[in-house]
Amino acid sequence: MELYPPSLMEQRDLDYIENIYKRYHRLIRSLFLKYTSTMYTTKAINNFEDRHERTETVSVVELIKFLKEYKLYFLTSNEDVKSLVREINVKLLDRREVQDLDFQGFEHFITQFCVLNMVKSHTISVKTAKGAESVKKSFGHLSHWQLIDEFFIYLRQVFQERGEKTILFDEPEAAYFNETEVIREFNKKLEEEPGFILP
Repeated sequence: MELYPPSLMEQRDLDYIENIYKRYHRLIRSLFLKYTSTMYTTKAINNFEDRHERTETVSVVELIKFLKEYKLYFLTSNEDVKSLVREINVKLLDRREVQDLDFQGFEHFITQFCVLNMVKSHTISVKTAKGAESVKKSFGHLSHWQLIDEFFIYLRQVFQERGEKTILFDEPEAAYFNETEVIREFNKKLEEEPGFILP
């Protein structure tokens, strides 16, 4: 799978993507830590330093597990995930590692996964009052930041179906601060003006 170079993205898209990642930082970090703790790796862990390093990276196997558990695997394959991890490490992060991603690499993985896979036409099951229905979806007409936004909307639905808490989607700032009004104002300002510098 070929990487979609971020240099080809419009600056506006990059700014919106950065804002989306700021908004969902705690959620993304939580998912990253959840899957690094599974400790699936091909590397030998011989000492505490290796173990600590291992808790700061997510492997290809763990990424595949993440995609399967959150009903996203149907968009890709094992080979595509391996290739994407290799490409992210070599081309975006300038690292020689080809089987693991650090947190920054995990964010790149989400971006690349959305840009490369969510544009494909696919069929998903949607729960309705009558039961489950198959719906054909295509996001090919959306810009890059909208694809990532759709990714988080879909992920929220899967969280809800699995009975997991969705507060990190609904009010990500509530998990950090009691001053939610101030944070909402800053989020509103960031949406209006992506280049706004937070105090």
